[in-house]
Amino acid sequence: MKDLFKRIILNESGQGLVEYGLLIVLIIVVAVAALTIFGDGIVGVFGGLDGEINTAVDTITE
Repeated sequence: MKDLFKRIILNESGQGLVEYGLLIVLIIVVAVAALTIFGDGIVGVFGGLDGEINTAVDTITE
């Protein structure tokens, strides 16, 4: 029984996978925080681009 616990504690085969999982979770948290903080500004930028593209297309098609 003692050997079983020792093998379980010393086994590091899943360590890399856990580290990648934690890294992905950290990236997702940072992305959600950035979108929450800068969300309105991003919408404004893309809304302005949308208007400019529509104006350019209307000018070309006339």
